[in-house]
Amino acid sequence: MKIDLKYGLPFISVILTHQGKSLSYDNFLIDTGSASTIIAAEIAIELGLGPEPLDVIRKIHGVGGAEYVYEKKIDRIQLGTKKLTKFK
Repeated sequence: MKIDLKYGLPFISVILTHQGKSLSYDNFLIDTGSASTIIAAEIAIELGLGPEPLDVIRKIHGVGGAEYVYEKKIDRIQLGTKKLTKFK
């Protein structure tokens, strides 16, 4: 897996797959201090993972403040040759 440093931060390329649709992204930030994986809502919606009434809502906190997010499970995240399935 190739890690690119931009602005002093580590970025990688990923392939996200859900319900047979795969999308590739080149600028995913590796946040080593995060307790969970966050994907932008626009990307989630593009993969068919938009918000639904029964989704679990979580409040996340970071340096920039707090934000509410919805929780989903994605079929696969691929980082280089490593594939993670049923990732939540």
